[in-house]
Amino acid sequence: MAEAVEASGRIDVLVNNAYEMAHQTLEEISDEEWDHTSRTKIYAMFHLAKAAIANFTARLAQLLGERGIRVSSVAPGPIWTPLTPSTMPPEKVASFGQGTPLQRPGQPRELAPVYVLLASEEGSYISGARGPSQAADRCSDPPGRRRPPRKRHHRGMTVALVRRPSPKLDQGIVTHLERRSVDLGRAQAQWDGYVAALAGAGWRTVEVAPAEDCPDGVFVEDTMVVYRGVAVIARSGADTRLPETPGAEASVAGFGYAVARIEPPGTLEGGDVLKVGDTVYVGRGGRTNGEGIRQLRRILGPLGASVVAVPVRSVLHLKSAITALPDGTVIGYPPIVDEPGLFPRFLAMPEEAGSHVVELGEGRVLMAAGAPRSAELVADLGYEPVVVDISEYEKLEGCVTCLSVRLRAVDR
Repeated sequence: MAEAVEASGRIDVLVNNAYEMAHQTLEEISDEEWDHTSRTKIYAMFHLAKAAIANFTARLAQLLGERGIRVSSVAPGPIWTPLTPSTMPPEKVASFGQGTPLQRPGQPRELAPVYVLLASEEGSYISGARGPSQAADRCSDPPGRRRPPRKRHHRGMTVALVRRPSPKLDQGIVTHLERRSVDLGRAQAQWDGYVAALAGAGWRTVEVAPAEDCPDGVFVEDTMVVYRGVAVIARSGADTRLPETPGAEASVAGFGYAVARIEPPGTLEGGDVLKVGDTVYVGRGGRTNGEGIRQLRRILGPLGASVVAVPVRSVLHLKSAITALPDGTVIGYPPIVDEPGLFPRFLAMPEEAGSHVVELGEGRVLMAAGAPRSAELVADLGYEPVVVDISEYEKLEGCVTCLSVRLRAVDR
């Protein structure tokens, strides 16, 4: 501190930040690191105060107030960062933050405004305050008594994020098909039917903020990958699609998911990702590059996922060629499946549109109306096809998976 004052003449904001090690066993900790941690976390607090930090904050605020120095504290509780998966085993990552009253970890962006306010001129009358503390609230219960867990509005509920089609839908990107005219009125009616089918199967549909200037914004699945309580926000390989993600991120974060992101130079779209149990197949094609796959592997690996890269050459996305039935069988139309040998169980479908299913629960699967023979085959396997007409979206290389992000109870 003396060096800082000598260099700059004053200290405007002083933060006493706890230090945390990321080791799993005592054997991994060197003597030097143990000593450094003890001095940071134990010695410092002993010298500063022999009482709890909250009481110390209030008392110090009283003592220093006459000198124009404000003192406040923030006890944030569990906050999610991209480093979290590397500091604990997968089972703990999956339940990280669930012991707090809100039953989820916080996001840095949710806490940052508190620090900014306390340090700003707008907070010049705030002193002796203690910022939000999820962990402390839980610990404040009387000994031997635990509060019943608070129910989140989406716990145990299947939620589908959807986004209304843009007025510019007919300008959507086409890469593997010849461009055909899109009937906007019919597309809207088909979208309404798709949403109604989800609702009829017991899904709660939630609309993501519109993206009217994004022709492909209706294909909301491409904005993210959701796995075990973590939403990985995608980064499209098409620059015109990048503005689609902020609204989708805000929606999924509102449901308590921890957020990670694919960062440049990585690119990835959700349509390239197929989850079959703990195996996550990722298409390496025109919109998803190797760096995007590497980043996804680093994020999901600590959660227990095995990320398998799949070359994609014949279609736009991996899920343009294949999806999976509820029993894990991968299905696809052979002429457009580049590497069928990568899948332990593969079932050939008689129509291209029959390659796409969305599991709705209770043995039901959503399928396109343009694949009647495939629907018959699926029904013969003991499933109940729920058929929707999405022909206008198929002109833009869309399918039944593209039009929603499914937030299942298993992912929370």
